[in-house]
Amino acid sequence: FHLLNLLLALLTGANGIVKTATVKKIFASKAKPFLLELESDGSGNPRSTLVIFKKGDDLRADMLVQTMLYLFNALWKNSYLSMTPFAFQYKVLPMGPDIGCVEFVTESESLQKFDFATSWKSLTPEQRRIFICSAAGGFVSGWVLGIRDRHQGLHKHFKVCCYKLLNLSLQII
Repeated sequence: FHLLNLLLALLTGANGIVKTATVKKIFASKAKPFLLELESDGSGNPRSTLVIFKKGDDLRADMLVQTMLYLFNALWKNSYLSMTPFAFQYKVLPMGPDIGCVEFVTESESLQKFDFATSWKSLTPEQRRIFICSAAGGFVSGWVLGIRDRHQGLHKHFKVCCYKLLNLSLQII
């Protein structure tokens, strides 16, 4: 469990000891990544963390993309734009050339399944502004970095989470 404790600390910043690790789901993609739930006892407060464990993908490139998104976000944050774009970020932990873990983003759905007709009307003006800023940041940063979907689908790599657009399952071309 030493590796799982390190994984928990790196992905969540939590101090604690992993008590159990449970495979919650095996995804239906070619590499068969799985959703792993790490239950820890962090400072007397039990907590659960979900990560995707992947073998067969080089997550070093994903980590590089997340680093560049951090840079873009810092530049945008210090700009004088009236609506500041941003790119949603998540944690990536490469553990070798073809193995690693990715933070699981809960409550997200693919952009293709997102019902704009219904959902857009239910968003407040502030939520709409955040959605537009995240879309602008995601599209611009993706274009600059030459990001495309690993799965060859049109915008399958975009997900909607908490009225923010995020890039997932990326590949640099």
